[in-house]
Amino acid sequence: MFMNPRELPSLTNSIEEQSMITEEKPYGIYPYQIKRRIWEYIMYFLSMTCLWELPFEWFFNIERTIWYILPALIIDVFYLADCFIVMRTGYLQNGVIILDKEHIKGHISKWRLIIYWLSPWPYYLIGWFIGNDVVFRVLVSLKCLRFLRLYDALQIINDTLVYISPISRMISLFCGIFTIAHYCACIFWYTGYFEVPNRSWLDSADIITKPKAIQYFHTLYYITTTILTIGYGDLHPYTFPEVCVVICIEAVGVFFYNYLVSNMVSIVANPTRNSFLTKYHRIYSAFKYRGVSDESMEELLRYYEYVWERDHDRADFYETASKMPEKLQKKLELSLHGEVFTKVEALRGADEDSLEKVAMALRPRIFTPNDFIIKAGRVSGRIFFITEGKVAVINANGQTINTFDGSTGCVFGDVSMLTGAEEVASAIAETYVEAFELLKEDFDRIVEEHPQFQARLAKTHARYHKKP
Repeated sequence: MFMNPRELPSLTNSIEEQSMITEEKPYGIYPYQIKRRIWEYIMYFLSMTCLWELPFEWFFNIERTIWYILPALIIDVFYLADCFIVMRTGYLQNGVIILDKEHIKGHISKWRLIIYWLSPWPYYLIGWFIGNDVVFRVLVSLKCLRFLRLYDALQIINDTLVYISPISRMISLFCGIFTIAHYCACIFWYTGYFEVPNRSWLDSADIITKPKAIQYFHTLYYITTTILTIGYGDLHPYTFPEVCVVICIEAVGVFFYNYLVSNMVSIVANPTRNSFLTKYHRIYSAFKYRGVSDESMEELLRYYEYVWERDHDRADFYETASKMPEKLQKKLELSLHGEVFTKVEALRGADEDSLEKVAMALRPRIFTPNDFIIKAGRVSGRIFFITEGKVAVINANGQTINTFDGSTGCVFGDVSMLTGAEEVASAIAETYVEAFELLKEDFDRIVEEHPQFQARLAKTHARYHKKP
């Protein structure tokens, strides 16, 4: 599935040819450019800020002057700008960055777009202008709509190859830790505040007369030491509600401490991600050393981004399965190739024994845009079962006679396998294409044991291939 450094010259030439196809300025914003990535981090931190702000608004009775409202209005402006940026950001589809207007708009679901456009507006100003604290708190709670943007930003940062790094994972983890500690601190503070003027931990700690910011930091200190199982030192709950809250916080602490440790280990020693990134950086360095153009480097990134997005380096699973005992290997291969057996009509419903033989022989392949899958006038020595991507069928005159969506499970190379004749048309990848390859020697061996397999291929041949 991955490129051998010895194949770099041919791949480089192919990429250079593709980069010269068009110079027209696109509508969309390239999703992997540095400015767009910085913006994603900005929106992530602003969304976290909104998440942290809400318990202050709910529990703390703070004087809301213009200087208190102004930072919130500035954040609102960022969210409004983000709506336009999101609506113009391209996306990766089958290894191709989609930048045209109609496809980008169609890619964003309507319900998500509605929430995005509802979230930036400062509804809370109504309560602020009329001086009604209850109305203000109710309307400021509409900032919960921004949690969708937080979720989207978190998904992009954690799952997109250009964002993945130990630092970004650490940032996400510690933001999560602080969020839990912050909410617990606000709840525990309010529990003590609710008990006043009766005895409460705020009064016993002698901080009841201090500014609310000081009270908050004392509470955060107590909650943090409890959650991290360090011990709560000189602060103690006194009333029954306070004890109940602390019991819940300690339960959260036991769970979250283990969660924190396990995540720290996985960040440092995630074998799949580290192996994948090592392969990517090795090829990237080789390209850079050869002086490959920026356009080609972007194509390389798209290739690895596509592979990571699709299967997180599924090639490692196939390699591991091939080293297992034969009986276990057959079961694993059947499971790993379930997608192709479901999508490809010639394989759908076949008996388990023949599928086991096919599964053991199949090998994954990825074709980049404009790659030939098969060529007209040549006898193909392999069959390709397409599971993802778009493929154009072109006759000897260079005319497109058909286009197939790989998600329907089309087959190429079966003409040569079934008849021994030359292919009458070429198949070219229009996007990144995922396929499974079956070599002729494996095909002949399977047909010898299971002749019905050849009959199934012949039956579906006319469905996918037409003579020009």
